[in-house]
Amino acid sequence: MASNTLGSSVPVANIDKQLHAERAVRGGAKVTYTEEFGKLPSGTFIEHNEEACLLWKGQLNSWSPDGYQQSASLPASGEIVTVLTPLSIVKIFMNGFMPQVHLKAKLGNHTS
Repeated sequence: MASNTLGSSVPVANIDKQLHAERAVRGGAKVTYTEEFGKLPSGTFIEHNEEACLLWKGQLNSWSPDGYQQSASLPASGEIVTVLTPLSIVKIFMNGFMPQVHLKAKLGNHTS
């Protein structure tokens, strides 16, 4: 069971079911949605220049299995972007939860 801010509990199975519905559809396709870039909190993954990128403290870091690379450009604040992070997770970030992020993304370092 997980507690929410109202003091009531939600079974973890219900949370997992909601997140699964926000991640994938039958057949394995990724669920995404669109939002203005400037409305997104740190910790959100978006698609930018055909890459998965982590928004972290005003920087975009493109992700690959080899690590993070700081992206050269940011979308404009009002630009509509494709969001890869499930909406429920983005809402948690908007309410102050800060995810743990790999040190290379935190510092904007390039991978070696």
